[in-house]
Parts: sequence; C-alpha cells; structure tokens
Amino acid sequence: NAIPDFRRLLDSAESIEALQDAAQQLGKIIEGRIKDSFGDIAYERALEEIKTLREEMIEMEETVVFNNFARQLKRKLLAEELGGNRKDFWWEYRKSKLGLIDSKAAATSDATEEDARSVCSNSCRLERRTITKTCQFWSFT
Repeated sequence: NAIPDFRRLLDSAESIEALQDAAQQLGKIIEGRIKDSFGDIAYERALEEIKTLREEMIEMEETVVFNNFARQLKRKLLAEELGGNRKDFWWEYRKSKLGLIDSKAAATSDATEEDARSVCSNSCRLERRTITKTCQFWSFT
C-alpha cells in the first residue's frame, strides 16, 4: 500500500529534498493508478492517496508541493495524458473537495482562495493541448 510507504518516507526524511522526493513518488503512483484504472475502479484509492498527500503537506508546511501536484494533475487529466479521457476522475476529485491548499487552510500556502476555486473549476479549456491564459501551471518538483 502506497500510503504507509509514503508516511515511512516522510518520517525518515532528513531534508526538504527527501520530503519532496517522497511526495513526487506518491504523485507518480497516483497518476499511474488513474492511468491504469479500468473505468473508475481505482479512483477511490487514488483519491485516498491524494487526501493523504494533501494532509501531510499541510502538516509539514510544504503546501506548495501539494498545490503543484494538484495543478499538474488537472493539466494532465484535461490533456488526456493519463489513459485517455479521465474527466470522470476530475469530477470525483472536485466532489471530494481536495483542491489547492489555500492561505485560509494553511498560512504557508502560495494559493489564494480564488486560486483554489479556479483550479477546481471546469473553466480551463484545452486548445491544441495548451492551457489558455486563465490557468497557470508549473512543474511539480
């Protein structure tokens, strides 16, 4: 199970780089779970892992790590880079209220409440596999 392994990595992390590496590893597992899911069979587990990632990054005061992951996940889902049309997963994600960690939820956050709302909206449309000006994404590092 990815969650206990992730928590073990966090417990043993001695640097911010190790913490970021653990988060990135879990992010790749989540993306793989979504991509390889037969229909929506693996969505519940992926959402549980996202929730854990979000909670742990709030606790570790590394909200930017989760926020970068969430932005990248949306971009990849809407660009159909995770096994084709997985917009049904995005719907489940939005219903679960696992959006960006905004400054109201954690003082260390890089996201405003407006940023959090915009990422969880369906307002971003893909045009020729690029994101319109209304959404900004950067790499998950």
